[in-house]
Amino acid sequence: MYTSFRTALLLLAASALVGNARAASVPDDVLEQLAARGETWENIQGRDTNTNHYCYPGSYWQTLYLNYGWCVDCNAGSWCPGGNNAPQNSCPAGTYNNDDGSSSSRDCNSCSAGYYSSAGSTKCTKCPNGQTSNAGSSGCTAINSHHPRAMKTKRGGAECKLGFMSCPILSGRGGVECVNIDSDLESCGGCVGYGGEGTGVDCTSLPGVSSVQCVGGQCIVDSCGHGYTIGEMGTSCVRKEGLLTQVKRIRRRS
Repeated sequence: MYTSFRTALLLLAASALVGNARAASVPDDVLEQLAARGETWENIQGRDTNTNHYCYPGSYWQTLYLNYGWCVDCNAGSWCPGGNNAPQNSCPAGTYNNDDGSSSSRDCNSCSAGYYSSAGSTKCTKCPNGQTSNAGSSGCTAINSHHPRAMKTKRGGAECKLGFMSCPILSGRGGVECVNIDSDLESCGGCVGYGGEGTGVDCTSLPGVSSVQCVGGQCIVDSCGHGYTIGEMGTSCVRKEGLLTQVKRIRRRS
């Protein structure tokens, strides 16, 4: 009987140590989060005066259990303005943010041309081969093919929206069309006229090019054909030096 009484006392003491947490049926995962921060449920309840859930800029309110919680640093890919019931806002698609603790939407940086992102991204992803994008894009589009373009044109010129240029059509019945010179593969950076004249570049005509994109008005080479390698700037293909050429160059230097 003494042993049973002693066991009962031990159980009662253990129950007292657990305290109100178990009495309130606090989930185990909540207790684990508290333990990881060196906290107890009693401590959280005892000092809870933040009834408006106010957090400083760069942090947001994270509800732990019931109406209790704490302020947490803003995650990368988001921005947190702070204030009452402080929210965490995801950076919009077409932007990224790789820093924790951001407090303004200005901390969300726009993706460069040729890259894209979804909402809440910490980095931008390069468009797949054969696709491209404008700056600040949430997705990529196929690069223009070599087929004649089906666009409305009119003789003597074309009225183009901002970012487009009126360029001559070099195939079919000719005419003019509005071209996005930032991404058009055959009129990259400007119009390309007959005989290669004009301010732009036909990226597909670059020597040795196998796969190429027009990004921000500049030809960006993805791969080169046999016997060529991508140049230092990544905008052209250059011939690989054969062994005999390398030997001759070394002899000239010596």
